[in-house]
Amino acid sequence: MLSAIFQKKIRFLAIVSGLAIVVISLMKSAMELEDAEQAYYSQWLRLGYDDQPPLYTWLQVAINKFFGVSKVSFALLRAVIFSAILLLFHQFA
Repeated sequence: MLSAIFQKKIRFLAIVSGLAIVVISLMKSAMELEDAEQAYYSQWLRLGYDDQPPLYTWLQVAINKFFGVSKVSFALLRAVIFSAILLLFHQFA
């Protein structure tokens, strides 16, 4: 019983955190430096980007195909990854 209540709270926290990331990004007047860098690098599919592995940029390319290159697409990917990490940490614990 207690575990089910705790799981609902964790899911709620993950959803609220994800929404907060998107809303805060929309309130900003311009993209952050990391978002601008991803907007540039997500134009091509390469095996590496400077000193970083390509997975995050490839995920961003997929999101950009659906939502276009905008603050929403960058915030959405960040929110989904952050929420997934919260849920996975709860499962591991």
